[in-house]
Amino acid sequence: MTSQSASQLKGLLDTTTECLNNFNNLNIDTGSWDPFLIYLLVQKMDSETHKNWEEHAYKEESENLPTWSDFKKFLESKYRTLELTNQNSTSRDTKIIKERSCHVASPVTEKVCVMCKENHSLSHCKEFCKKEPTERREFVKTKQLCFNCLVPGHSAFKCKVPVSCRLCHRRHHSLLHETKIKQQGESSVTLPPTVTHVEEKQALQVNTMIASHYNTKKRIAALLATAEVEATSEQGNTIVLRALIDQGSEAAFISEKATQLLKLERQPVKASIIGVGSQRTEIKHVVQLRIRSRSDRNYCLPIKAYVMSKQLTTKIPTKTINKQDWTHIQDLNLADPNYFKPGSIDMLLGVKEYAEILQNNLIKGPPGTPSAQETSLGWILFGEVNTTHQSQYVVMHHSVDVEDMLKSIWEIDVDTKRHLTKDEKLCEEIYESTTARNEEGRYIVKLPFNTYSPQSPDGNTKSIAAHRFTLLEKKFRKSPDLQKEYSKVINDYIKQGHIEKVPDIEKDKRAVYLPHHAVTRADKESTRTRVVFDASCKGSNNVSLNDELLVGPQLQEDLRNILMRWRMKRVCFMADIKQMFRQVLVSPEDADFQRILWRQQESDTLEEYRLLRVTFGTASAPYLAVKTLQQVAKDEAKNNILVAQTINEDFYMDDLLSGTDSVSEALSLSKELSVTLQKGGFQLTKWASNSIVLMKYIEEDKRSARAHIDLNLDGTLKALGIEWNLKTDQFRYNLRFTPITKSITKRNILSDIQKVFDPLGWIAPSTVMAKILIQKIWLERVNWDEQVSNTLEQEWREIRSDFVNITEIKIERWLGTMTVNNDKTQIHGFSNASMRAYAAAVYVRIHTLDNKIETKLIAARTRVAPLKTISLPRLELCGALLLSKLMKQVGQSMRIPTSRMYAWTDSSIVIAWLSGEPNRWKPFVANRVVEIVENINNKHWFHVQSHENSADLASRGMLLSDLKKSNLWWHGPGWLSETKINIKHEMAETDLEMKKIKINTYLNAERSEEPETTLISQFDNFETLTDLIKVITYCRRFINYKKNINSENQNLTTQELEVTLQICIKKNSRRRI
Repeated sequence: MTSQSASQLKGLLDTTTECLNNFNNLNIDTGSWDPFLIYLLVQKMDSETHKNWEEHAYKEESENLPTWSDFKKFLESKYRTLELTNQNSTSRDTKIIKERSCHVASPVTEKVCVMCKENHSLSHCKEFCKKEPTERREFVKTKQLCFNCLVPGHSAFKCKVPVSCRLCHRRHHSLLHETKIKQQGESSVTLPPTVTHVEEKQALQVNTMIASHYNTKKRIAALLATAEVEATSEQGNTIVLRALIDQGSEAAFISEKATQLLKLERQPVKASIIGVGSQRTEIKHVVQLRIRSRSDRNYCLPIKAYVMSKQLTTKIPTKTINKQDWTHIQDLNLADPNYFKPGSIDMLLGVKEYAEILQNNLIKGPPGTPSAQETSLGWILFGEVNTTHQSQYVVMHHSVDVEDMLKSIWEIDVDTKRHLTKDEKLCEEIYESTTARNEEGRYIVKLPFNTYSPQSPDGNTKSIAAHRFTLLEKKFRKSPDLQKEYSKVINDYIKQGHIEKVPDIEKDKRAVYLPHHAVTRADKESTRTRVVFDASCKGSNNVSLNDELLVGPQLQEDLRNILMRWRMKRVCFMADIKQMFRQVLVSPEDADFQRILWRQQESDTLEEYRLLRVTFGTASAPYLAVKTLQQVAKDEAKNNILVAQTINEDFYMDDLLSGTDSVSEALSLSKELSVTLQKGGFQLTKWASNSIVLMKYIEEDKRSARAHIDLNLDGTLKALGIEWNLKTDQFRYNLRFTPITKSITKRNILSDIQKVFDPLGWIAPSTVMAKILIQKIWLERVNWDEQVSNTLEQEWREIRSDFVNITEIKIERWLGTMTVNNDKTQIHGFSNASMRAYAAAVYVRIHTLDNKIETKLIAARTRVAPLKTISLPRLELCGALLLSKLMKQVGQSMRIPTSRMYAWTDSSIVIAWLSGEPNRWKPFVANRVVEIVENINNKHWFHVQSHENSADLASRGMLLSDLKKSNLWWHGPGWLSETKINIKHEMAETDLEMKKIKINTYLNAERSEEPETTLISQFDNFETLTDLIKVITYCRRFINYKKNINSENQNLTTQELEVTLQICIKKNSRRRI
């Protein structure tokens, strides 16, 4: 906004309010966005309105920030005031517009394509889009269409549509744009502008640097001088910025992001930058700050910098430069240690700052290497660098499929892989570049720090660890058995060489001391007492070791995926890696970050030890262990695809769940797995299988203690938290509730519900009743230890007593799938919603080897309906979205393509929504339709009767006593098990949730040679009859002015208006006759 305008203020308010409402519909909390919203909107206002807002906000208490509600009231009052005060001028403007064109709302007219005669515009015609731009231009010329809007009746010069080409911004349609192809031998050019000559209130001239990439065998990259500096504001806020040093610029610039992070005080200024192609960038603010060298803390330089609202430049360098051992810059204290990595530029230092930091020494290297200049910020590098000597080719032209190009316009993201964050990429780089192996084959890793100079050793961690150890010894006094078990674990560390005493000569080295404590698990098969090292304990400087360690990306699949895939194996087995973390060595230089204090008895001297292996309790430990496990597969199973695939896909941390179709294949795979992992130092133990032949092959000391082999295989084990019976090859639940107390509180109820572990939702109809109960408890606003109401207490007692039946629920582990019949396996999913919850259930449909059809429940999910009332069709759509996500996960884990997936819902409205174009619906529906169709094609959605919809049980809830007998829940509807399923598409239509479309029709009226000037012809120029009568009455007064010259009545009388109305009626009647 450049001036006060009621329409622009109202548009700003309406757009913001609509966006906030859409966020609320998506259940996104915007309650804390007020300061951010107000700041963004204030930047868009003109200076006078901004001034009025500041005066208005200052009236409130200075300690409280204004809220969105306050700002909204201000905008409403402001635009209403402007409407009243500018009413006369507005009406005049409107009349002028009416003389030129007429804007009316009309019903949607049917569009007919000029080319294929279908119901769409030419720009959406597939046949037209398939043609080359030259052919499209010829077609438009032949049909005499407008080059801008592709509509007949006018030329592009007279076109009123306010759009132009998106590529060159000229007056033609984007589909008619012709790309000029460069001739062979031309070079591609990168133009990062460098600013020069800054004068306030004047245009800023730009000196352009050109870096060309030629079609040569030796690739050269331009290395620009950059430095990392500590920037400090007048308020004392400090952050590290990356600065580009440019002696070709007479001014310094800072990015908008850095300005906000430093909370710099802005001073108004008017200036502009004219860049390449006469592009102009306005500058409105200038700031003052100080920068310091990261190497010389005593050096400080004040900076006056202009704030750039746009990006200063692209990432520098544009691509990663191969870091080489250039001898002439070795041992130099570089201003930017990451000069070879592409990074954002936060600040640009001009010639004035360059002259201040410049020092005498300059080192020139041989051709193809950078030069080094000494500055007060450190040594800066610049010049041309040979990045590689391999053949590189720059492609100057390539052909693009028009269909794929058009699809990319509406497709959000077709890449299903998760993209790594910056920290995750850094963690991967550190592992790849630093990991080594010793002579035994064990892997040696470095701790992945997120900083070059860790501060955790400076936090006096030794005294904190000593204090925590005295507290641990107090527990030992109360529990001698705990001390015995704890000492046994530490002694095992010492015996295996996983821990060592710190030599006296190394005790003064910088180190981090980790407190440690015991975690006891009575249900554990092997080690019931585990020592956990607290790397999250902060030192006196408020920094812990975990604060400075990278966590790393998630490398393994979800637990549910592994369980679902395990159910596809006819002969299955499970195993565990013995002391997985402790099989990976830590590099000697990082071992001092893992020191501990220990003594056997309180009378002994407190000794210092250091852990030599990956330590349980450090943030990076899970990543390092799993990454090393996968590295074994990469290094040792290159030629064995099955072993490598099993290691990468069938492990969840240190637990292995895998299998094959036959016993012989299982024997071979288990043996190869053990041999391969042993090469990396990993040993598989606690073997268990549903095959007695395989169990007899496993050495007795490596079998699970809970697997018994006598005459028959027997035993019950936990497979990723779910109990598995070896003899029956079934999953079952084992739930033990403590006796119920007299008073039932929110804490008691939640504690009991959390004991029900159901990762795949097999008993979802029962657990959803507990979820609904939790929502009711929250609505009562009771405290944690406050007794709930009698109604809720009675409801919970009923649910709790019904959970006794959970022990009778048994699920077959094997689904019946085999490799030979896997290509006939289908996935069928059902969704449903009630006003209390919505749910999804997925089934597998299998053709057995004896030509029978079997169906079994794979997984289910439920969600409680939100507290805010939502219509049932919307909840049905949420259920469909939940089903699409679940089916996508099932398909990916079981390796079943979407072509063999079928989704069912009993809502005809949802079918209609999915069949229609998403842009027809309101945002709530449209956003979910797009995501559903991306997961499961809308042609694979079908209608099912409500009484045959198994998800209906999960959306309404069912007690376990009834659920265990429900064939509909465990196997789906009866027709699903028939040899042939009658699948047919039902056409459904609905106008529910359809967007209201406002059509603006522009009528261009040309003046004829003999314009009609009768009074009747001008009646249509008025919007209302009242306006017409008033104007004619005033005209009659003017004509009769001399007759009524002595009249003092300024207002129109009823009699005058009545006479005028009669005249209008007579005139119009004569015209009709």
